[in-house]
Amino acid sequence: MSSSIHRVASSRSTSRRNPPNVPVNQPEDEELEDEHEQARKVREQLPLWKRPARWWLLVLTPFSATVLSLTISAQVELFTELVCRIEPPDYQPSHSYGDSAFAFSPSCSSDPKVQATVTRLTTVITVLTGIIAFFTVGRWGSFSDRHGRTRTLGFITFGQFLLPFITLIVVHYGHLLPGGYWLLLSEAVVSGFVGSSVTEPAIYLAYLSDITTPDKRAGHFSALQGGMLAGIGVGPLLGSFIIQKTGNLLSVFYLAALLRFIQSGVVWLVLPESLTPAQMQRAIIKHEEDALASTSTGRPFFFLEPLLVLLPAKITRPGSSKFRRDWNLTLLAASYALMFLAASSLINQFYYALYMFQWDAEYLGYCISVIGLARALFLTGILPPLIRYFKQRPPKTANETAHPSERDPLLESTQRRPPSSPFLFDLRLARVSVFVDLLMYATLPLAPSGALFILFTTIGSLGAGLNPAVNAVALELYKRKVGKDARAESGKLLGGLSVVQAVFANVLGPLMYGSIYASTVATSPRTIFFVALGNATAAFLILTFVRVSPVPEDSENSTA
Repeated sequence: MSSSIHRVASSRSTSRRNPPNVPVNQPEDEELEDEHEQARKVREQLPLWKRPARWWLLVLTPFSATVLSLTISAQVELFTELVCRIEPPDYQPSHSYGDSAFAFSPSCSSDPKVQATVTRLTTVITVLTGIIAFFTVGRWGSFSDRHGRTRTLGFITFGQFLLPFITLIVVHYGHLLPGGYWLLLSEAVVSGFVGSSVTEPAIYLAYLSDITTPDKRAGHFSALQGGMLAGIGVGPLLGSFIIQKTGNLLSVFYLAALLRFIQSGVVWLVLPESLTPAQMQRAIIKHEEDALASTSTGRPFFFLEPLLVLLPAKITRPGSSKFRRDWNLTLLAASYALMFLAASSLINQFYYALYMFQWDAEYLGYCISVIGLARALFLTGILPPLIRYFKQRPPKTANETAHPSERDPLLESTQRRPPSSPFLFDLRLARVSVFVDLLMYATLPLAPSGALFILFTTIGSLGAGLNPAVNAVALELYKRKVGKDARAESGKLLGGLSVVQAVFANVLGPLMYGSIYASTVATSPRTIFFVALGNATAAFLILTFVRVSPVPEDSENSTA
């Protein structure tokens, strides 16, 4: 009985993906366009306030990023002050925490012993968050394919609503409970369960991919990420202003809790769903078939399933039984992972600035705002027009514009060269972005002052196009890999990329850079920049091997 069920499921999956005696990609592309057109017609029949659209995300994304970054600079100083309670190097009046006054001096943040302890605390929290997120991020992405983007975002924003309260409890009552400031690990557990800070942007990208066409996707992704970075720029600025006016670091955590409550209510009650019931139902069927196939073969490494979408696919030539592996998506993910590894040094770069330039939470907040706003300006005001200009240019070459030879067939002369893929520009954009980051990591350790440090980091904003470019190329490569299931499972792919981000940005990266900075801060604090430079160089070299062919090749749905 069980074997017959497996055969039926297998035959259903095979017949649905690869109809016999029919070219794979062309019918699937037509079905994709038909389904997209049907979904568009369904959405157009809805009232305006119930219709999924980009402008919903252009409001929610900056708002969410503002709340996320509101406490960044305060958290850096808060951790330092909590450690100084246990190992105080020097004291003088400073910020207050509720009813208890606490003193703090710049020598605390510049003390190598305190810096090493704070780095270890931050590393443990970040790594624990990343480890838990590794098991949850991909499943949130798949869950959103089957049950809707808004429901998934609702669960995530509610979990984020709890995080500021945990920090406040530890600050006020940590001295009465065992563990002290290590109770902040409970915040890491909750954050990891809702996918850390990587799942929410991935669901927003999946939401946007549901309602946009592939050729315009990179520009929309750029605008969306620009909104995120605008929020990240405004958040620390707002947090520094509040700290200056209230003189209390904890005031920003109370405000963050209030804003998260408002965001969660909007997501649950107002935000329209981008997926139609038919799309969610097809994702459910696909998920059940994959689960049935996994059960029949065993699942010893079930926790790696979100990464299976990134494995190389088999490419076959028409009329031939031979095949080769298509490594493009895998190499793209590997380069992306190395850039996340390099970017995970950011928190240690902040500690480096506190240590070398004697910054405090307020000044650090202003600096983060300048960097975030510069990236937002590039992504929203500069990059989208560039993308539209280069993608709307008609592909023409000398061969195509020259008059045909009398010896050439009349039809062949105009088809001598295949059209250029619009995703080739996205790939080139990704390469340029990685190269800009490479130059930034090479110049940061040379900055003799805080002003030049900020300037070099701001110039690095020109590399902010990496994420939208990689996401656009990845979605196109995934479409060619799985055919008609690509649109129904865009959340699965973006969830897989989010797992990559969780592992390298939240687990391996913080563990590596935290250990390096803690062991070198007293002797050679610039070491972290040279390690990041090596990561970016390796990412650039790998990305040079990624190819996006002008015409999709026939592929089998196999990850073996």
